[in-house]
Amino acid sequence: MLQGFKDGGYDVFEIIGESNYRAKRIREAKKLINNGETFDFVYSESETMPTMLTDKDHLPRHPFMDFAFMRFCRSHGVPVGLFYRDAYWLSEEYAHIKKGFKGRISAPLFRYDLLQYRSAVDMLFIPSREFTSLFRSGLKEFSTCPLPSGTVISEPLARYAQDRVSSNRGVLKLVYVGCITVGDAYDMTMLFETVRELDCVELTLCVRENEWCNVKEHYAPYLTDKVKIFHLKGDKMKNLLDEADVGLLFFEPSQYRRLCMPVKLFEYIEHGLPVISLRDTSAGRFINENECGWTTRYSKEALLDLVGSLVSDPMRVVQKKESCKAAAARNTWEDRAAQVARCLSEVKNLG
Repeated sequence: MLQGFKDGGYDVFEIIGESNYRAKRIREAKKLINNGETFDFVYSESETMPTMLTDKDHLPRHPFMDFAFMRFCRSHGVPVGLFYRDAYWLSEEYAHIKKGFKGRISAPLFRYDLLQYRSAVDMLFIPSREFTSLFRSGLKEFSTCPLPSGTVISEPLARYAQDRVSSNRGVLKLVYVGCITVGDAYDMTMLFETVRELDCVELTLCVRENEWCNVKEHYAPYLTDKVKIFHLKGDKMKNLLDEADVGLLFFEPSQYRRLCMPVKLFEYIEHGLPVISLRDTSAGRFINENECGWTTRYSKEALLDLVGSLVSDPMRVVQKKESCKAAAARNTWEDRAAQVARCLSEVKNLG
């Protein structure tokens, strides 16, 4: 997002890093504002942990600093927007997995953040419009604006409309990048079973090595020459995406998954990969609206039918690649930064 603002021509005053360094930069920013310097807006992003615990050692050195600075900016006519990255703590699933001391202290501190935002923030940016359903009674008074992840457009995008299915010699190559577990949110058993039953289909998974070690015994019966497991990052991981035909976001449904907008969705489409996901989810809605993949129900039969139809008619994949190219081009990080600027300029004009 920071690069999106810079690419969009904004002169950005950065307040990032550990809390002691942020404190130094905040003093500098306040001095500039007090001396008459004008800022169009403040854009901030929450962490996946409570604000006061974001230093590496999680010690609350400056527990009130960030909120106080946001209020200072608002009092000087500078609108403040914050991207509320993760509200998993508000979901039913969180209550089951976060037990003990960590669970008891995290939820109250997350709620404290939201209480502070009431007076510190003009607008909450959220991953999807469905995301607001997580906010319980008394927390719905925020002005919100959907702001999903963005894409990075690189030179190879021009080749993504090519018939990669033909270059793969009649084999449909599926790829999944992310977490893997057994029996909960990232269980891949149904996916492995589907690949085993279909001819002319290969599956590539790029998962963390420690996670794979934890589940390898469960998935061992499904491992054939049709399944490839990698533990890669950065450009090496991206090479796997370049070699694939279709990206996968096919998980067991849950309340939180229905609302969130996976970052991987945008990584797939920026590599020209149509995506298979679930219907009745935020990701599924985006895929349908942008025609950049297919959505289906969560069942082995549905997945077998869909993947089988793509093997039988590879031109369906080729056509979706064109849609991915267009979707990636209109969902860049620069577009997201421009959206933030528009929303916060409206707040400023209303003020």
